Amino acid sequence: MTSIFRCFVPQASQFEIGQEYGLPNPEAHHLVHVLRASADSEIHLLDGNGHITRANLRIYQRKARVYIKEHLSMAAPTPRIILAQGFLKKNAMDLLFRDASALGVSQIAPIIAKHSELKIPPSQIASKMEHWRSIAIAACKQSGQAFLPQILIPQHLEIFFSKISSESNVLLVGKLARETPTLWQELESITLGQDIASMILFIGPEGDFNSEEYQLLAAKGARNIRLSRQILRAETASVYALSVIDQWRQYDAEKFHG
Repeated sequence: MTSIFRCFVPQASQFEIGQEYGLPNPEAHHLVHVLRASADSEIHLLDGNGHITRANLRIYQRKARVYIKEHLSMAAPTPRIILAQGFLKKNAMDLLFRDASALGVSQIAPIIAKHSELKIPPSQIASKMEHWRSIAIAACKQSGQAFLPQILIPQHLEIFFSKISSESNVLLVGKLARETPTLWQELESITLGQDIASMILFIGPEGDFNSEEYQLLAAKGARNIRLSRQILRAETASVYALSVIDQWRQYDAEKFHG
């Protein structure tokens, strides 16, 4: 099976078919010197907005260019999935951005919860967000995910709610209580044809949301959901839930739309 290599090139959808274009230096270096792609290799250029440009690699004196063959446009999966994640420790947060991006979330909102152990000084927020974006890009390239998630600035739960509309949204929050309905039960309860703008998944930090935060979530209409039978780490809980939602979206599309 021939390998397909992927690059992130935001302007790729504007490239003309039948023409050659140079690649950004970091992408060219990674493609040729790290992945060892050879001349005429199949290259998919992702712009992060659902467009995939098929091309062939050309190498001239160790400089990489691409010959444009075709533009493809992918439909955004519905409903949009927003992950509102209680702030985790550094490595766990990085892994979460990687896996959530590969699983097709539309937006990731880091939530500064009362029990969050890691705090970011204001002077480091911009660099941290750029770091997360680079992780998300790498995950999309590896997985072939055509949509790059929007990464929101870290914020408290009250601020997050002040910026979103509760209309046409399904709000889900992970909770450990045994009497809580499972995630799949809640997904199955969603009526076919129901107008859902987005599904917002709230997962607490290592120490979980506190009682006041759960009260706020309840007041905003968030539905409690139970995940695995086991007690999961916060980052594992998020990936578990996103995987189930991804399966549900596929199941829904196949069942009701052929």
